[in-house]
Amino acid sequence: MELCSKLLKSWRAKKGLSIKELARKLGVGETTYNSWELNISRCRLDKLIEIITLLEGNMSEFLFAYEQDKYSQCKQISKELKWENFTRQEILLK
Repeated sequence: MELCSKLLKSWRAKKGLSIKELARKLGVGETTYNSWELNISRCRLDKLIEIITLLEGNMSEFLFAYEQDKYSQCKQISKELKWENFTRQEILLK
């Protein structure tokens, strides 16, 4: 989720918060938040909403980034499996 990670990092930077500060506000450990921002692990939906709210981010922008990341992953998999000639919809259904 490269775009999602970049978006969260950019929103955090705009708010002038360190990973440690944001983690404290969220009531989680620094390592835990960092793993979410780096997409090493995923947070629960309620925490994601809390993060976006605290950072004054835009949910639509985040969801668009998420969709783009998923599409990029599907595209990469389709190349590896030699599915390049399938449409986006056909790839997402596989």
